[in-house]
Amino acid sequence: MFGEIFSALIGGLFGPVIGKIFGRFRPWKVFFVSLTSIYVGIFLMGLLGVGYRVTIAVIPQFFTPFAIILFVALSIGVTFISVLGRAAIRNRKNEVEKTEEIEH
Repeated sequence: MFGEIFSALIGGLFGPVIGKIFGRFRPWKVFFVSLTSIYVGIFLMGLLGVGYRVTIAVIPQFFTPFAIILFVALSIGVTFISVLGRAAIRNRKNEVEKTEEIEH
């Protein structure tokens, strides 16, 4: 039940917004930028939170197979949401055009 609620919230609230923002780009670009931004964000949070030396010492932990699979899965999720949001926006535009044609 929680998964369905979470899916509806993600798809309904964030799908159109993400589709509008990321829909202009190819899916591989969305994937690459989201994956890169995860690693850049981790590095910047480490720099601000614990300092340069500790961040450099801990950063190899984020290149383990588990971490890579996790971050790739998150990036695939963002890419999937952007593709679905883009398709929803296109369908909405097509429906509006068809409705306008019928009315005229």
